[in-house]
Amino acid sequence: MILNLLDLPKKDKFGYYTVGDRDFVSKLQAIEYDNQTKYGVKWNFNEAAFNSWNWTQEPEESLTELYHQRAQRIRKNYDYVVVWYSGGADSHNILSSFVNRGIHVDEVAVLQYEEADNPNSYWTTEVKYTALQDIKKLKEIMPNTLFRYVDTTRMISDLYQGDSRYDWIYHANSGLSPNNYLHTYLREFDPHYQEIIASGKKMVFVWGIDKPRIKSNSERFGMYFQDIIDIGVGARTQMLDRPWEHDELFYWSADSIPLLIKQGHCLMKFLKLVQPPHPWLLSQDQHGHLQGSKELGSVVKNGVRYYLTQQGQSAIIYPWWPYDRFQNSKPHGGYVLSARDSWLFKNNHNEHTTRMQQRFYNGLDQVAKIAGNQWLNKEYDFDVSNYWFDWNLIKRFRASSGYVGCPSPVYWLEPELNGN
Repeated sequence: MILNLLDLPKKDKFGYYTVGDRDFVSKLQAIEYDNQTKYGVKWNFNEAAFNSWNWTQEPEESLTELYHQRAQRIRKNYDYVVVWYSGGADSHNILSSFVNRGIHVDEVAVLQYEEADNPNSYWTTEVKYTALQDIKKLKEIMPNTLFRYVDTTRMISDLYQGDSRYDWIYHANSGLSPNNYLHTYLREFDPHYQEIIASGKKMVFVWGIDKPRIKSNSERFGMYFQDIIDIGVGARTQMLDRPWEHDELFYWSADSIPLLIKQGHCLMKFLKLVQPPHPWLLSQDQHGHLQGSKELGSVVKNGVRYYLTQQGQSAIIYPWWPYDRFQNSKPHGGYVLSARDSWLFKNNHNEHTTRMQQRFYNGLDQVAKIAGNQWLNKEYDFDVSNYWFDWNLIKRFRASSGYVGCPSPVYWLEPELNGN
């Protein structure tokens, strides 16, 4: 039985760090304490709920049905449902889970940057070639849904002004980019959302976090989670724990456990049965950062390790995702910078933004000093001239994609060979 999780404290719902006998929702605070005590940092993400299920037992329902059930529970629990939409595989599947079962979505929201100086920065590539095209069709079949393009240009610049301009380094755990950090302020900065909250409606933001992380060894396959939750729900939101703020991770939730288990079994079965060559597999020599991530799943065939591509994983677990549809690869800037931040760092277009840039840089410097090299990812080996971001910024931070991750325990999809 799936419990009603609406009253669960945000600290527990979205994960927290433990160092010795102390708990933190801020990763940097946990690192500071660990640097003093050397106890080690552990990330706890819904472990009690996840451990209460048998992950080796594949649910009988189809993925399609489990997605619909998740959408229906969200609809039942909230008065006003906002789906944040990029047009990528994760958010496309969420919206399809509602639309294809006739479950009403009050609002589909897309981030834009219309006030930026560079007109090419209004939309990211994924939004331009997928989300905007989808919305033209969706408006015809969803006449009662509000479609909004939320311009965050000024909002992002405002984040780093005032007395609390340096607090952000403790409020962002992995999503250190300005675009990610803004998410915790959207309900405060946008008059539209303020009006809905003031009306007494229970409004929820639905986030597409995240794809399954698959781990395998010589005996079995399993799933695990990574502390990247704040690319949707930040540590500040957890710290404040305000009763009028509601967020749902559509996939990574204690309310989605059968769905997660089903995803894992579908991926495991594919990896076990597939025979290379296959368009969804890359050999170890072919595998590169732009083509996907090792954590999406891999398997050894005839002594060669093959990795599942991002497009392949999406096609397996998302029933409505066309395999040949455009999809952004994971950015080289990781969670420190993203393509959505490019207009900020390519254009010093006014004094306000220039101050924001400098305070962001200074904050990264402070993170590096506090965390130390052991907590910062090593740089990737790639041609920096091919990418938009300021390489000097990355050099200053001494990392290419932020903090070293804290994974959850592995939830094994198969029993050990000895039967334990």
